[in-house]
Amino acid sequence: MPAALCSFVVLQSVVMADTRYGPVRAGETLSSIVNENYMASPFPDQTIMREIFRRNPQAFIYHDMGLLKQNVMLTLPSNETIARSVTPTVSGRGHVNRRQATVLSRQSDAKVESLEKKLASVRAERDRANEKLRSLDAETARQNEKISELRASNVRLNAEIKSANVALKAVRTELSEARAKAASSLAQAKLDNRDNSASLTSEQAAIIAERDRQIESLEASIATLQSSKDEAVSALENSLEAKKTEYLALEKKVKALTEKVDRYESQIAKLKEENEALALELSASKRIDDRPVVNSENEVATGSAVDATPSHAVGDQSSNIKSKDTVARLSRPVTFPLWGLLLGGLALTALMVLLARRRSKVIPDGLVPAEQDSLIKPSVEDTLVFRAVDPNKIEPDVDALRVPPRRDPSRVAILDPTMEQPLHAEGNTTEASESDVSEYQQTEAELKLAMAEAYDELGDLQAARELLAEVQIEGSRQQSASAQLMLKRLAD
Repeated sequence: MPAALCSFVVLQSVVMADTRYGPVRAGETLSSIVNENYMASPFPDQTIMREIFRRNPQAFIYHDMGLLKQNVMLTLPSNETIARSVTPTVSGRGHVNRRQATVLSRQSDAKVESLEKKLASVRAERDRANEKLRSLDAETARQNEKISELRASNVRLNAEIKSANVALKAVRTELSEARAKAASSLAQAKLDNRDNSASLTSEQAAIIAERDRQIESLEASIATLQSSKDEAVSALENSLEAKKTEYLALEKKVKALTEKVDRYESQIAKLKEENEALALELSASKRIDDRPVVNSENEVATGSAVDATPSHAVGDQSSNIKSKDTVARLSRPVTFPLWGLLLGGLALTALMVLLARRRSKVIPDGLVPAEQDSLIKPSVEDTLVFRAVDPNKIEPDVDALRVPPRRDPSRVAILDPTMEQPLHAEGNTTEASESDVSEYQQTEAELKLAMAEAYDELGDLQAARELLAEVQIEGSRQQSASAQLMLKRLAD
């Protein structure tokens, strides 16, 4: 009785020094013991449970904090003992945990990178297999069309053979009727000749001769019909044999293509399975990366199956949702918008124009003769809108970016007082000849033609017409003719 009273007092009091607790009854756990004996302790339950586990290793089965033995005595540490053991352990383990977290993050980054590479290669292989499957489907469709055409031609040939057989039967009936008539007429003629041999006249002899000639002509026509019939039948049989062989070859090819399609479909299924496996590995690695780094107390607490708090479940669910979103984003097909393609085409065109302009030759003033200088400079001045006062200060790169005027020179001359050349005469044509157009203008006109075709494909007809009008004014004769043809096609 005194022992039971003492144990009751120990259970209801706060542990102020290292005390003995026990024996452990059936159904008691380490968490319930801490809740009963450390209600006013300033330390968390995980720290107290870890200290009890450290001081009583013989009281746990397989050194598992969740498996407490029955009928054993436990040494419960006091708050001072727990405070002395917590401070150095937390600092040392925190340093070790940081190092382990750094190593794990590096390993997970390398694994994620390798998995992304594998996923990219599997996707490329899947795309190639899909392309092969589409080509095989197209080839199968073409072969099926050929087979249908051959079947139609076979039906048509069968109909022709039937009609030829009907005509042959009609010819044979006519031949038999003609032979019967000839035989009857010949018999009648013989009877007449026998009865009236004395009274035969020249007219009757002529009639008999005419009958003989008719019989011979009928026999000749019968022979020709027979020969033509044999030739037609032989030709039809030969063509039918050729069609049959071709049909058999096409059936073999279709069978081989069907086997190829089945094989590629099985390969695609395998690739899909590998892709799903890689996606699962990637999600697992992403889940490892997104898992928060905890201290030693949380690691000890997560090892027990009893003390699992709702905050950890919420963290796991959020990490799972993040990993699923990451996998869905990585599995999504890559699409390029139309404006990106347009910007890329315009950037490529601008780069080509800059390269063409930089390849143009810059001739110094000292190397050009005086006669040619007087002929070249006015044309150069006509094409430039803004110029520096001192020609020696003109930079080649800046000068290459200058564009020819696209408006009336009299209106542009207001902005540039140095333009004092008179207007062109009315007899001059607006279309430039081959000798007046420079290589740079021809290159620019070709680029404008290409850009007009691109605008036409994109559906921007107004921009295409503007570029073609500029090519008609600034390009050569051939380029102007091409621009005129394209304008007519756009007008239609």
